[in-house]
Amino acid sequence: MGYGYPVELRKRVVSAVKRGLGTREEVADMFEIGVATVGRWIRADRERGVLTPKPHGGGNSRRLDEDDVRLLVSLVEKRNDSTIEELRVAMEAQTGKTISHSTIARALRRAGLTRKKRLPRHRIVERRVPG
Repeated sequence: MGYGYPVELRKRVVSAVKRGLGTREEVADMFEIGVATVGRWIRADRERGVLTPKPHGGGNSRRLDEDDVRLLVSLVEKRNDSTIEELRVAMEAQTGKTISHSTIARALRRAGLTRKKRLPRHRIVERRVPG
């Protein structure tokens, strides 16, 4: 996801349209931006009186709250060789929430913990079935 255009550029574009330096299409070509963008900026200037970008609309809230993250960190402290999948299963059992692999990975990263990519060698040997 990109960043918004600078306010100074927005002001120059709206000013160019107001001064009649060209149609919206011509001004868009001049500044190498989209015609719809020029229209949005003109509307923002007319309706809001400011050309600053609107705040981010939000998105989904985090699945794990602060208590859940503390629980996750304590699970890692108890058994620091757990895989993300093992942590996910343990978290689901203790919180009752359905939690994805990605959610655990993001929470670990935010908590400053590295992720376990595979089982340690000694645990792989334990899982082998003789035969």
